[in-house]
Amino acid sequence: MKRYLAFALVLFLLASPTPVFAWGVQTQPKDKQVIAEAFWSSTGTTSNKRPSGTHYQLAMVCTNGFFEVDLFKLNPRGDLAVLGNVTSVSVQSQEKGRRNYKVVSLDGDALRLTESKAFYQWILDQKRIGVYFKMENGEDYRAYFNVSGAAGLAKKFASVGCKV
Repeated sequence: MKRYLAFALVLFLLASPTPVFAWGVQTQPKDKQVIAEAFWSSTGTTSNKRPSGTHYQLAMVCTNGFFEVDLFKLNPRGDLAVLGNVTSVSVQSQEKGRRNYKVVSLDGDALRLTESKAFYQWILDQKRIGVYFKMENGEDYRAYFNVSGAAGLAKKFASVGCKV
């Protein structure tokens, strides 16, 4: 009987839905760096692991006390895809509505938010965000990221000098 109950309990626990941590985290203590990444693929899936097809990557990085938030578009091989010049970026969540951010385009390959710490504070209690950016050539891009669990990253960032 005890064996049956133990087996039933294990099956119940395995079948119960558990929250998925949204961030893939890389820690490089020697370089005093922590990288937290979230991904969105063109098929509409969000993940904490790099998808195989064309995808977007949201990265929050702390390197020796310097905190930054970057957005990339990558091809199926994982190489940077050229985005071009951005004219505006807004981030939207169901809980907090829409907020505009200033960005710097890094050689047309990536976007860096100029208010990285404010962005981190804004997503702390969010589950999912949409990032919308308009290009100089008139094209619009959208990516959606699961950002739940961002609050759990604060200690990791602090360990390499970033108080966010």
